[in-house]
Formats: sequence, structure tokens, C-alpha cells
Amino acid sequence: MRMVICSTNIGTLRITTLRCQVCRVCQNYAKHFCSQCRKIAYCSPACQKSHWKAHKPMCLVTRLRNPVDETEVLKTISLEDKDNEEFISQTTNYDEMCGYGRTYPNVQSMITDWLRLCTFRIVISYGAPGNDRVLDVARAAGGVFVLNFKYILTEGGRDVKPRKQKQVLPSRIEDVESYIVQEIETLAMKSPNTCILIESGMRDHPNDAIEAGEMPVNTVVRSAQASWEASRGWEVFQHEPERLRKFELSRYGTLHVQQRTYMW
Repeated sequence: MRMVICSTNIGTLRITTLRCQVCRVCQNYAKHFCSQCRKIAYCSPACQKSHWKAHKPMCLVTRLRNPVDETEVLKTISLEDKDNEEFISQTTNYDEMCGYGRTYPNVQSMITDWLRLCTFRIVISYGAPGNDRVLDVARAAGGVFVLNFKYILTEGGRDVKPRKQKQVLPSRIEDVESYIVQEIETLAMKSPNTCILIESGMRDHPNDAIEAGEMPVNTVVRSAQASWEASRGWEVFQHEPERLRKFELSRYGTLHVQQRTYMW
């Protein structure tokens, strides 16, 4: 199942995540995304039309180009749309997904935790608005981590085709963990008041066929947010797994969620 990077504005933060091409309504393969927000996939105009009433308020929020104050976001939504059950459910779940998350003092401590749990391979996606990256990391003999690929998916707000890889890698990376942390922190510090979404897909079996640079399916998934402000430092927390599952279920449908395991 192929996935692509997308960005989302929620309140004052803009986050980036992966999406799969499965119809939000019928779960069939989807050829098109909503032309307004480019986040939700549909297989046909009929499915998109049937879902518009439920999707409309979230569509209005997510298609805003720049991070804005939450009160400004709500001004764009009509009173009728604010009472939309799906919108209320999604926003409530999102607040709880963050509020019940696991807090870390910095990016380093969280990445250390995630890599400690990796026995074979981990794919980490991370991004700031218009700049999205994927790191493909494997645990080699002796437990040492090796960086297989770094993919640049978007740069300066534009899709990169074909995906850039290898050229951006240093000739030798002795400490892959520090490299991952540095990459994420650099993006966060360049984008104050912006939330960097970090997602990992982890596999334990060396015989699994995974296309290089793509988030694996049938995998253990973890998701987190990181933001930086000079006045307060780092704010880093991992999303609560069960509410992350509900968040992805509401966005991408049953098939997407069935192919993932959500854990701390």
C-alpha cells in the first residue's frame, strides 16, 4: 500500500503525516484526493459527495495554508458545521491524543526510546511545512544502526520528483541516532510555533519486502509531536496509541488501521 506525505493545520500548529490511498467511504482503492484539502481519498465522485457533509468542517480547517490562531480557525466554520458530530468527535479525540500522550524533555530522549525497541528495521518520517523527509534505518550486526536511505519528499513547499536520495547523505555516519535527532531538531528550530510530526514504522522480520523509503504496513507505529521556542525550549510528546488509532481511523479508514499496531 503506497502512502504519501501531507500536512495539516490544527489550531496554532501545522503537522505533517502519511496518508494512504484508500477511499474514506467504501475502503476501495482511491484514485483521487479531496481537491480542497488534499488529505482525504475517494474512489469516485459519488463517495466524495456522500461524505462531504461530514468532511466539510475538517476540510475548512486543514486546507488553511499557514498556521493560525485557533480562534481564527473557528471563525471559518459555520455554527451548523461546528455541531457536526464527526468534527466534534475528531477534534475531541485529537485533544485527548495529545493530552494523554507521553512527555519527553527533548527529541533525543524520545528517539533513544524508539530505537531501543527496534530489532531489525525502522522507517522514520518527519517534516515541517513544505519540507518532508523519510529516514530508512536498519539494525546491523552487533546492534549498530545503519542509515540505508534518506528521502526528500517535499522541499520548499514543492513535491520532489523523483525522490531525492543518497546524495544528501554524509559519506559516513558513525552515530545514526544523533543524526536522526539533529535532522528533526534542525527542522523544528527553523520553524518556531510549528509542530513537527514524527512517525515511525517498525518491523522485526528481515524477510519482509518493503520498498525503500516507504512506511511499512503490518507494522508497529508510533507517532509524536515536537516543537521549539527559544523562550520555553522543547515540547515533545508521543501520542496516546489508542487515540492515535482512532485519529487515523477517522482520516484514512479501516483498512489503513487494520494494517498497523499502535503502541507506546
